Amino acid sequence: MGKKDAIAKLYLAQPEIFADAFNYFMYDGEKVIRPDDLKELDPTESAVIKKAGRLITDQKISDLLRICTKINLHIACLACR
Repeated sequence: MGKKDAIAKLYLAQPEIFADAFNYFMYDGEKVIRPDDLKELDPTESAVIKKAGRLITDQKISDLLRICTKINLHIACLACR
């Protein structure tokens, strides 16, 4: 991980900054996502795919993965990669 990437990850790891960034991009700055509504999740995603008779595994790791459960009673997973 490069120095700039590490600094950005530390900055976005703050719930207030994370919520503000997603509110800006998804809701034109309206305060829909609140820092207290965010819960950190395991940033590792794994998949097993059957392709041409063979099992292929894939794993992706997000820098940050959070879940927000209080958006109109819907669940949204938010990730930065």
